[in-house]
Amino acid sequence: MKAVLLTLLVLALTGCATPKSLLEQEPVISEESGKTPEEYVECVSPLWQDFNPAVSISPTTTGYRLTTLHSMAGTDDVLVINESSQGSSVRLFQRIEMMRQPLRDAVRQCL
Repeated sequence: MKAVLLTLLVLALTGCATPKSLLEQEPVISEESGKTPEEYVECVSPLWQDFNPAVSISPTTTGYRLTTLHSMAGTDDVLVINESSQGSSVRLFQRIEMMRQPLRDAVRQCL
C-alpha cells in the first residue's frame, strides 16, 4: 500500500509530460556516435523494448525519435537521434531519472 501511495505522490508531483515539454529540458545524455541514425536505432530500439514494450519509433527529417509512454503520466523518455557529420547525435530526455537506468545504459551501449 505504501508503494502505491508513493507512486501516486511521485506522479502527482511530476505531472503529465509531453514529448515537447521534455525536449525543452536539458538532455540527460548528449553524445555523438559513429553509427548512422539507422544503425543506431537498430541497436537501441530492441534494448528499449526489453525495458518497455510500448516504445514508439518515429522517423524524422534528420533521423529518429523514440519515446516511452506511461499510461497515467504521459511521456517518460524521449531519445532523439539526428544525422551529424560524425554519424549521429544522440540526446536523451527523461521526465524522471528514477528507475530509468536501463534506458540510459542502452543509449551508451549503442554509441
